[in-house]
Amino acid sequence: MVSPFLPASGDSVATKASQPVREAIAGLVEKGETAMKPVPAAVFRVNEKDRAWVDAMCTPHPLATLTDKITVTGARDRIAKKAYIRAKGYPSVPFDGFHEQLRTNSAWRVYEMPCGHDAMVDMPDRLTEILIEVA
Repeated sequence: MVSPFLPASGDSVATKASQPVREAIAGLVEKGETAMKPVPAAVFRVNEKDRAWVDAMCTPHPLATLTDKITVTGARDRIAKKAYIRAKGYPSVPFDGFHEQLRTNSAWRVYEMPCGHDAMVDMPDRLTEILIEVA
């Protein structure tokens, strides 16, 4: 996982996100919206050279994927090789919390990358190396 949320049963992105994100999602739900407009690449700290391209590729994000609650079955715990990759160039209190939580968990391999949230754009070679290493 690359700087992801690590939900428990009953969680959603809307419940685990930072306060401003939770408020934005709640506002859209209140208005009856079904999708969130694309967030500009600059917000995710994508490198400046690729921001226009990333913005051009983005489409509205279905709101239900942010508000639906997840049911965790325990299957994740049975996965032998788990990795958490924290893209440290993108500030996120929730992601930092998950990163810290897993650093001491021997079931996970934890990595840091000095890039924005879209590691596959900013540092594709390093991301590939990590993915091959943990496969």
